[in-house]
Amino acid sequence: MTDKRKVWMNGRMVSEAQATVPLLSHGFSRGSAIFEAFGVHEGPEGPLVFRMDEHLKRLQRSAELLGIELAYSAQEIIAAVAETVLANGTGRGLIKIMAYWGKEAVVKMVPDDKLDVAIFSIENSHELRLDDAQPQTACLSSWRKLHPETVPVEAKAVGNYLSGYMARKEAKSRGYDLGLLLDTDGSLAEGSIESV
Repeated sequence: MTDKRKVWMNGRMVSEAQATVPLLSHGFSRGSAIFEAFGVHEGPEGPLVFRMDEHLKRLQRSAELLGIELAYSAQEIIAAVAETVLANGTGRGLIKIMAYWGKEAVVKMVPDDKLDVAIFSIENSHELRLDDAQPQTACLSSWRKLHPETVPVEAKAVGNYLSGYMARKEAKSRGYDLGLLLDTDGSLAEGSIESV
């Protein structure tokens, strides 16, 4: 976390330290938050985002698959992404949009309000490795991608990424960079966070 990073959160620009939700929020405690992540690139006239409309369609599709609704339109989110990139002075980096129920949900399994939205603009770093052309080592994980009949696996919901975490952790423990997951039929499905 950095004191300098600004986060767009429900229509307001706040410091990263102020961008918080309760630990008992539905998105955190039930894994129902959805997200999109995509690159921002340096262009001749300022930062550029490649195919943001496609990413926002996928965010909307994730919401539809889970039967939930975003509190902001695609046009409002596009404007908020631009505002966030400019507020952070991001040249080359990563945009991450999180949509979530930010209120406490101790017992309520199905909230009926629209999803809050937070947008992060993260400058490229050693951790992101966006321009790293070094080869990566990979292994097949013993973990499998979730079966499509368990949950809507096409949704970019945080709860759907536990198997990716487990695959990456296993790969690291075995001396590899990445873990590749098979689906339950034995076909190559995805990497920890990588498309294949």
